Amino acid sequence: MSSTARKSALQTTTVRLPKRLYEAARSALEKGETSASSLNDLLVESLEEKLKRLRRELIDAEFAEMKNDAQYHRESNILAQQFTSNDGDTLRSMDKDENP
Repeated sequence: MSSTARKSALQTTTVRLPKRLYEAARSALEKGETSASSLNDLLVESLEEKLKRLRRELIDAEFAEMKNDAQYHRESNILAQQFTSNDGDTLRSMDKDENP
């Protein structure tokens, strides 16, 4: 991506931070405790990490809902029954490979 395209993809905004948070971030940067090269980079990295965590939590919550989904359980049981013979064949094949 060219620097012109990268610049056009950026959005400038003003962020108001609690003083203690600002000072802790500046200190971490000055001491080299972060891979970020600037306060802006540290904020971007932190925000990306937080948003990634929120997306994972949302996905986890959606999977947790599956325990209450009767249709999912019906379909899951049907699939398990359909693969029962195949699973048995696989296990027998593995036994043959281990005990020639």
